[in-house]
Amino acid sequence: MKKLKYNQISNITLRNPVILQPAVINISNHLAQLSQVYLVSITTCSLSTMSTARHKIIHLVRHGQALHNVRAEPARKAGCSFDDFLQLMREDDAVDAALTQEGIAQATRVQQQTASAELQINPQLVVVSPLSRAIDTGIIVFGTQDLPYICIESLRERSGMLLNGQRREVEYLRKKYPAINFDDISPGSDAGWEKYGAETLETKEACARRAYESLLWIVKTRKETEVAIVAHGGLFHEMTNGIPELIKCDQNTAERFHNCELRTLKLHWNEDPATAENLVLHLEKFTAP
Repeated sequence: MKKLKYNQISNITLRNPVILQPAVINISNHLAQLSQVYLVSITTCSLSTMSTARHKIIHLVRHGQALHNVRAEPARKAGCSFDDFLQLMREDDAVDAALTQEGIAQATRVQQQTASAELQINPQLVVVSPLSRAIDTGIIVFGTQDLPYICIESLRERSGMLLNGQRREVEYLRKKYPAINFDDISPGSDAGWEKYGAETLETKEACARRAYESLLWIVKTRKETEVAIVAHGGLFHEMTNGIPELIKCDQNTAERFHNCELRTLKLHWNEDPATAENLVLHLEKFTAP
């Protein structure tokens, strides 16, 4: 299906100005209003034409603004300490914090950008965190028509301490997002968050290892050559900074992600993934040929 530019799509409800309010809204209602935008088909590449070269195009997308980001994110941009950043998030916290109206507006703007012919963003697969704000951001930005989604546990935000990092039970997620594959998510309560509890935050090292395992899963088990990953600021920070002996990044790639920022990167490796004991991965800015 030919990819449409935003100005070619008729009857889009979001052409009217969006009133931005730092408040949690009903995501289901807004996604229904956005259906004409996010269900635009994403042109996909045939897997039969893939190169055997050891690289993939990876689109990293941090979720849009959620409830716990309203005050904490501007403070962090202004240079507040990490402890103050955590405290602001704790004060504005909520279990599996939803996107705010501003967060949905941010994701819609990114969708409009990805629909442009100039960017040539054509993921063959979208991989998401099990937290709702990441899933909703992915659906708005990339749509779901003819595009597979897989949710993996290792892409979640740092666990423990903050309620926004606690996911819903998989039965709830399957009902809310029937088009997404949740086979990687264990049934029952969120054991990953509960093992840390309300007073302890998962270590940076553990989060970095999860981030590495997520990329390794894409390299070793997925045939797609262009993949979108929708996840979280903390996880992306550890992915690009926390384990430099296994994930090597240039300076620009390692910079902090803002809400709903999209970065298109080249993921490449030199060894055979099937035999390398500790496969070294490289992430760098992708430049179209």
